[in-house]
Amino acid sequence: MTVFYDFVDAGGQNVIHDWLDAAPAAVKAKIQKRLHYLEATPQVDWGGARYVSDLAGDAWGGVLEIRIRAGNVQYRPLFCYGPGREQATLLCMAEERGGVIEPRSAARVSQERRRLIQEEQHVCRHDFS
Repeated sequence: MTVFYDFVDAGGQNVIHDWLDAAPAAVKAKIQKRLHYLEATPQVDWGGARYVSDLAGDAWGGVLEIRIRAGNVQYRPLFCYGPGREQATLLCMAEERGGVIEPRSAARVSQERRRLIQEEQHVCRHDFS
């Protein structure tokens, strides 16, 4: 099974938890529920592109999206595998609008954070509270 971690910035701020805490309660609950499901389910059963998909293009190499719809908004928690085996780290939170990931800086930010987590210093276990 996969264990989810959150990216933590150089100042020790858990950017994923901060985003979730600022989100509407129903959105936070839906994202947490999906993360629980993914942790409890073998990756081969994640439903193909239904729940998780690779992002296309060189800018996204190694970054995947979790697909969640809440109301009329398509939320896209972005993650990569690692830093260890059977681990995945949430890199940033995004939304999909008109087939485009917002914020526009999400690819660059995700790649910068992806490089940092390989040191295992910028992650903490995802908090489901």
